[in-house]
Amino acid sequence: MTQNMLANTNYRLVVALVFLFFLGFSATAQEKFELRDGDRVVLLGSGIIENEQQYGWLESLFTSLWPDRYISFRNLGWSGDTVFGEARTYYTSQPSPFELLISQVKAVNPSLAILAYGMVESEKGEQGLATFTEGLNTLLDSLDKLSTKVVLLSPLSLTHQLKSEKERTTQDANTYYTRIKTVADERGLTHIDINPLMVNHGKQIMGTGVHLNEKGYAWLAAYIREALGFPIQESNLQIDWRKKEVLTSSEISNLKWENKENLFSLSLIYEYLPIPLPDRIESQPTIMVKGLKKGQYGLRINEEIVAVGTHQEWEKGIVLQQGPGIRQSERLRETIQKKDEIYFRQYRPQNRTYILGFRAYEQGRHEEDLKDLDLLVAWLDGQINQLKQPQQQQLYFFSIQ
Repeated sequence: MTQNMLANTNYRLVVALVFLFFLGFSATAQEKFELRDGDRVVLLGSGIIENEQQYGWLESLFTSLWPDRYISFRNLGWSGDTVFGEARTYYTSQPSPFELLISQVKAVNPSLAILAYGMVESEKGEQGLATFTEGLNTLLDSLDKLSTKVVLLSPLSLTHQLKSEKERTTQDANTYYTRIKTVADERGLTHIDINPLMVNHGKQIMGTGVHLNEKGYAWLAAYIREALGFPIQESNLQIDWRKKEVLTSSEISNLKWENKENLFSLSLIYEYLPIPLPDRIESQPTIMVKGLKKGQYGLRINEEIVAVGTHQEWEKGIVLQQGPGIRQSERLRETIQKKDEIYFRQYRPQNRTYILGFRAYEQGRHEEDLKDLDLLVAWLDGQINQLKQPQQQQLYFFSIQ
């Protein structure tokens, strides 16, 4: 166990130094990012935020970092929205779009807001920059009055468009991020430029039109997490069964050995629930076993056979494609997606005008039904905070005759 802790400490030190050296240019944080027990995060912005609720990667990657803390997320993204809330009005009179935006944020009562604005505004080019700056400062002033901390993301440059259009849009997006960066620095706020991800992987992570695909949202969530100081660690478990040594990139507890001829087992609990990302091999759970005699071996986790391989394959490392930990990670993200869907229907009902608007005299009785959805969303928050907690795993390695 001492060797495991020493190896883990050295691993984290190297990762931290490399991370700080290479990533410092893309994000500026005034203090260490941390979510505390009881924190609520609101995701606010245009289409890049609204569409994230289809996948749930951002919440999955962040909430799993603090398995012992109760943390909740609310997605208030709105396609086509601006810092003035222009896309989110239902009314022919008061409140104004911006007042409605702020009222929605107040209802969430967030301790942290992740903002992704400037994409829609950048279509106006230099002429709209001053108006955008004024609106951004007004929004940030309002969030400051609510004691809400802020992380600002850059607009997304459309590197997949035709050359002439791409050059114009990319330049405008970069110009608006430069202004966001200036405002953030003046206010001492964290800002992240997400466009290096687009430059390096645009073709892989873009779907149709101007939207990211599922891989795009997974990689974007990982990029934001890394920029805030939490690199995706390799989910490796290295075992020398003869020496009874275990090396891993994550803390483990409750380690117990049982060693017999052609069979050994150990039980452990990981510090974090691994969240495998599509096409990110370092995030995939991998098990390597040294010292096995020549032959074939299988692995059971909690009585379920999850992998089979030769002694050479185990020594090289086998990536787990199934098992209780992976299913738990999948259930976590599925529950997040369900919660986001229900919350979306609660705060943006399709027939809002008839329930909450100027025609509420017709269907206003259903307002109570919308309030009842709060109970379901709160219950799903509880399920999410349970599912992110790593569970004890019993690993059995056995020889196949």
